[in-house]
Amino acid sequence: MGSGALIEPLACVLHGFRRSPSMRHKRVLVYGAGSIGLLATAVARAEGATSIDIIEPSKVRRDAAIEFGATKVFAPGQRTTERDIDIVIEASGHISAVSDAIKRLAYRGTLLQMGVCSPEDHIHLHPYDLFDRELTLSGSQSLESSYPDAIKKITDLPNLAERMVSHTFPLANFADALEAARSEGARKVQILPQV
Repeated sequence: MGSGALIEPLACVLHGFRRSPSMRHKRVLVYGAGSIGLLATAVARAEGATSIDIIEPSKVRRDAAIEFGATKVFAPGQRTTERDIDIVIEASGHISAVSDAIKRLAYRGTLLQMGVCSPEDHIHLHPYDLFDRELTLSGSQSLESSYPDAIKKITDLPNLAERMVSHTFPLANFADALEAARSEGARKVQILPQV
C-alpha cells in the first residue's frame, strides 16, 4: 500500500491547519474520526499539540483515534467540560457538532470547520459571545496549493499508509470497495487499477 493515495486528504488537512493558529502547545478537540479527523489527529500530534480529545459516536473509530495520537476519546454527550479548548477541528459534518464545538472554545479559541454540512443547515450564534471571547471561526473546504507540503509532511508521519488504509480492492471489485467504504471499520479504502 503506497502513501501516494493519502497525499490529497493530507493536503486538505494541511490547508485547513494553515487557516488556524499553530497546534504547538495547544489543547485540541476533533469532532469525527473518519479519514480527515484521523489525519488531523496525526498531524496535530506531530505538530506538538498538548492534548487531543476526540468526539466520535463509533467505538471502532474512537479506538482508531487513540492509535493516531488522541489523548482521550468520547462518545457524543460524554465530554461535558466547556470553554477549555484552544482549537476545535470539526471534521464530522454534523450540524450539532458545529454548534457544540463553539461551546468548547476557550478565550481566543479557534473553530476550524472542515466537515461538510448541508447547505440548508443553520446554527444559533450569539454575536456577543463571539466578541466577548474573541473567538475565531474559520472554514476550510479545499487543498489549495498544499500538495507539496503534504508530500513533505507524509515522511513525518511514520507508517501512515499502513495505519490509514483499511481496505484494498482491485478495480474490478469497485462495488465491493464502495460497500466497504460505508462500513464502520473503514478508514481509507484504496482501489488499485490494473494495467
